[in-house]
Amino acid sequence: MSEPSAPIRYFCPQCWAEVAAQAPRCAACGADLTGRPAYRQALEWALRCPEALTARRAAYLLGRLGDRRAVPALIEALKQGDPYVAAEACAALAQLGGKTAWSAVREARTHAYATVRVVALALWKQHARSS
Repeated sequence: MSEPSAPIRYFCPQCWAEVAAQAPRCAACGADLTGRPAYRQALEWALRCPEALTARRAAYLLGRLGDRRAVPALIEALKQGDPYVAAEACAALAQLGGKTAWSAVREARTHAYATVRVVALALWKQHARSS
């Protein structure tokens, strides 16, 4: 079964206000929106959004995107204060794979938040079984 598609929402990278897809400037803060970044880079920026749900979605999408260049940004998100953002970043790292990503998942097994520890431990066990 495929996942339902939702329209892409755009946000100002300065103030995180929602903006129109083709807006040249943010109506809320006036930031220049021309020359928008590549999708992966925009998702990496969204990991730092103060709205946790947006950051969680960004982590999820980075995992689905499959671009290992996102690993450093996801590792940083793993260190954020929101346990659900960190847990989603951990899951995305496991999805991307690679030595650096799996090292971060391994370290997350001792994360400060139990939510992250549980996710990391489950992913690590699954990885160990498949290796």
